[in-house]
Amino acid sequence: MSARVEVDLEALADNLRAIRDRVAPAAHMLVVKDDAYGHGLVPVVRRARAEGVGWLGAFDVETGIAVRAETADARIFSWLIASRAEAAAGIEAGLDLGVGDAELLEDVADAAATAGRPAQVHLKIDTGLHRNGIRPERWPQVVARAAELERRGLISVVGIWSHIGEASDADDDASRAVFDAAVADAHAAGLRPRVRHLSASAASFARPEFRYDLTRVGAFAYGIRS
Repeated sequence: MSARVEVDLEALADNLRAIRDRVAPAAHMLVVKDDAYGHGLVPVVRRARAEGVGWLGAFDVETGIAVRAETADARIFSWLIASRAEAAAGIEAGLDLGVGDAELLEDVADAAATAGRPAQVHLKIDTGLHRNGIRPERWPQVVARAAELERRGLISVVGIWSHIGEASDADDDASRAVFDAAVADAHAAGLRPRVRHLSASAASFARPEFRYDLTRVGAFAYGIRS
């Protein structure tokens, strides 16, 4: 026997509109990792773009490149970068790259120098989940270095971001305090990120103060409860 899944793109479109209305004025980044949560990357990306979704979260560079093949002008965010070669491929595809450690920042800058174009970077602060990210005690040093690399035209720090647990209000509040301090440190270093993103599906819906400029909603868009 074989199994068959039918995906109703009209239902997806309804969900995308509901998310947009819920998180406004923040923008919605639709996360499309794991073949759009098993719903089919290409049809989901195409419908999301038709519905006006401007940000797509691709997880890794390989997925980001596949998404780029379907849309020339969307912002595509990839945050799993395993090597300098992957950073170079991401820059070539015009992806926004999540950078969660000092060594990767240098790899991205080196790749940008070779490419002759600045990398679009989102710096990740570890707010306590320990899911990658720059530790708070190292953060001032890293943002100072990022500001230097930006002045040299090798990177553009587009965003500051992090993951949170979304399991306890108290823990999430503590993470948000670390995040806000990190954003302040980035400004003090001379960076002017245009987007801040901290929340995924649950916090994006339940806690408006976590939405900032951009929310990463994947599971809820597909009808998957957290």
